[in-house]
Amino acid sequence: MHGMARGLWRSNNRSLVSHRAFDMNPTTPRLLFAAITTATLVCAPATQAAGNLIRNSSFETVNGVVHDQGYLPAEFEQTGNISPGADTYSNDDSYGIQPGGFGNFTGATAQDGIRFAAGADFGSFALVEAFGQQLTTALTAGATYDFSGWIADSFRAGTTRGGFDLLLSPSTAFGDAGAVTVGSLAPTTGVGGWEYRTVSFTAPVNAATLGYLILAPRSVGSSEAYIGIDNISLTTAVPEPATWGLMGLGLLALAGASRRRR
Repeated sequence: MHGMARGLWRSNNRSLVSHRAFDMNPTTPRLLFAAITTATLVCAPATQAAGNLIRNSSFETVNGVVHDQGYLPAEFEQTGNISPGADTYSNDDSYGIQPGGFGNFTGATAQDGIRFAAGADFGSFALVEAFGQQLTTALTAGATYDFSGWIADSFRAGTTRGGFDLLLSPSTAFGDAGAVTVGSLAPTTGVGGWEYRTVSFTAPVNAATLGYLILAPRSVGSSEAYIGIDNISLTTAVPEPATWGLMGLGLLALAGASRRRR
């Protein structure tokens, strides 16, 4: 009987020693933290979209009926250096221009809803139909933002591929010395149809004074580009919920490891 008791005590004691050896190992928390950090980086997407800071982002809401060039929804302003400026296209010809007007987007439809906008760079960024919007929420200096949208080439003969430069400016004046180019939407590929584009940027230190977001068409080369754009979005980049969850699990595991060591 005593021999059996001693055997049980030795078995339990070895188990206890083994657990204590694990708990007292100073590298355990660090290894656990490294493993969880790696899982976080590998498993979790980098960002998720927050609320859109752009109003009327698909150009759908308009006032009245207009059939002409150079008109945009009320939330947007002409910011280029040539008149009549950027245009609105409507699938049903209810505002601005119908897609087939002037042969620009014959047979095309809006990417989202029934309307989209378009602007030209007449070559070498000298004459540009830029347009923009005054932001109702000031950007935070140092914060990361995501801009996205869909762009499409004009079908009109003589035009080339192009994209858009993204600027923050203190005014709507084209070429304002205080304007900052924060990113670009890569040029279209020339295959036709709508192409998705996105760019991330860090708001500059004087972001609070740059109240206008401006989209400036830019051609590839020195030829004219006339580029449609639709379904645009400006959002604050925030961590995915999965990232926060993994970080929380990691902190709990580290806390548990620390308690066992004590």
